Amino acid sequence: MTLHGILHNNGGSPPGPDEEQPIVVFARHDRHHPFRRIAVVTAKLSAQSKAFPFGRVIWRLRVRPTRRTIYIAEANSQPQGGQVWERAWSKSFEIVVRR
Repeated sequence: MTLHGILHNNGGSPPGPDEEQPIVVFARHDRHHPFRRIAVVTAKLSAQSKAFPFGRVIWRLRVRPTRRTIYIAEANSQPQGGQVWERAWSKSFEIVVRR
């Protein structure tokens, strides 16, 4: 299964292609357990298109859950000059594994 997402910047264009955007992905098996970091992936700027003239900042991660798992992603990277973007969390996404 592939988890994926798009970083949206409501203030204009996305970060440039030289600015890496690490996305931290967390998982837990149920609400009684804490989220644990399972991966850090780098979001990349996609090609420009008519619909997205500045491109989109997208990320992907392949996972192989063996039981029910809830995932969330966090984006909190900042450029060298200091805090520019707000910390962003995805909505949770639950995968139920049936055998």
